[in-house]
Amino acid sequence: MINLQAIKGVKMKTIKFYLIGLASILMFILSGCEKVFSSMTITNNSPYTYAVYLDDTSKGEMNPKDVLSFTIDPGIYQLKAIQMTDIVGEPDTKGGTLHVLQGEEMTWTFY
Repeated sequence: MINLQAIKGVKMKTIKFYLIGLASILMFILSGCEKVFSSMTITNNSPYTYAVYLDDTSKGEMNPKDVLSFTIDPGIYQLKAIQMTDIVGEPDTKGGTLHVLQGEEMTWTFY
């Protein structure tokens, strides 16, 4: 006859062991590693207002001479600024691929 209580006890001990191990690893990682943020500063030196996007996520509108700063995780992004005022024909679009390294201070000025 199989003792189901014994099997349940073994399963619970195994689960507790794994949870304690995961908690220990997580505490070690969080206590020993300090996350280093990267920063991004964008300056609009154009006489027009632009909408700024990072990977199709709006970072807001920038009026002429505005400066926008934010932290950013390391990675590869698509940075885009689309003209919002005084448009003749198609709106002017500026931007490109942005490669961000850990702890890097990025700047982009457009005209």
